[in-house]
Formats: sequence, structure tokens, C-alpha cells
Amino acid sequence: MLNSQIIFSQTENDYYEKLRLERKDKKIKLMKSGTSEIDYFDEQGYHIKKEHYYNGNVISYSIIKQLNNGELSVELNLGPEGNFTTIGSQALFYVTYFDPYNLIDKVVIIFDSKSRLIEKRISGTDFEGLDNIKYFYNKDEEKPIKSEYYSDNKLSNKTDYYYNESGLLIKEENLWLNNNEKSITNYIYEFY
Repeated sequence: MLNSQIIFSQTENDYYEKLRLERKDKKIKLMKSGTSEIDYFDEQGYHIKKEHYYNGNVISYSIIKQLNNGELSVELNLGPEGNFTTIGSQALFYVTYFDPYNLIDKVVIIFDSKSRLIEKRISGTDFEGLDNIKYFYNKDEEKPIKSEYYSDNKLSNKTDYYYNESGLLIKEENLWLNNNEKSITNYIYEFY
């Protein structure tokens, strides 16, 4: 008899490979997140570039290369501060974008028995405590409908996720509990 934990276990690399295959299948060329970010993908679904915008200016630019061990090599252009290349896990990249000014240096992702992402644990040597994001699903859905962000074991943010009929994320609604401020991020896609 097979161990059910082995059958349902998913690794970080499995998770990101599943997302890549979904992008390939849906022929996603780019994804715009509100007015602040654009993510570019090649025809195989690999994430190849990310641009961040602030007040109409590009503040960082990433060239992303998938390494054989599942990690990413990312080249950042920080304008007057120059370029640098860093290597790290996909989970760390997707939480921090390898921003050199963040204090986070470790992200652990946890899955449930249906191989769905249920938690990201965020920590760092210069980052006191442990932050985590918990994801919630409808009974048999594969994509989260809500998440909660905890900092120092205190709930600080709630997010609701909305998808189109193709299963693509089209909107996030965030509620910041410290000031009861709401924000909305809309997602727009271009296809091959």
C-alpha cells in the first residue's frame, strides 16, 4: 500500500511547474497587475521578465532564467544603483522579487492533501518573527478564493481573489485591517 502523503505531496518546484504549464496551455504572453507591474512569459510559459513601475518610471527590471535545480537567476537593473544578478528559490522571488532592500531571505510554501498551496511562511535573518499568508479554497476548487496575511501572529490583511471563466485571476480586493483601507488590483492578459 502506498503512503498517501507521498501521493499527495507536492514540492515547490512542482507547484511552479504547474503554473508554468498553465501559462503555456493558455498561451499567456504577458500579465499586467494594475498599473505597477508587467510580467512577461515565453511561449513555453517560462517567466522571462518583470517590470515594476512607480510614478510612470521603471524602478526595476528583471531578466529571469530558470536553472536546472528549479531556482531562478535574476538580473535586476536598479537604475543609478546599477545592475546585479542574484539566484534563489522561486518562492522567494515571487514574494520579494529579490529586491535587495527587503529583509526576507526564506519563504517556505506548504500544500494540503489536494496539492493546493495553503500557506507561505516568510522569515529572514534580519527580519524578526515569522509572517505567513494562509490561503482558503471552496470545497473542490484548485485556486484560492481568499487569503489572510499575518505579521507577528496578528491578522493584518485580507484578500479576495476573482477569476474569469478560463480560470485566470482577474481581480484582487485587499483590506488592510490597521486602517480599514481597501485596494483593488485588476489583472489584464495578452496572449500568443
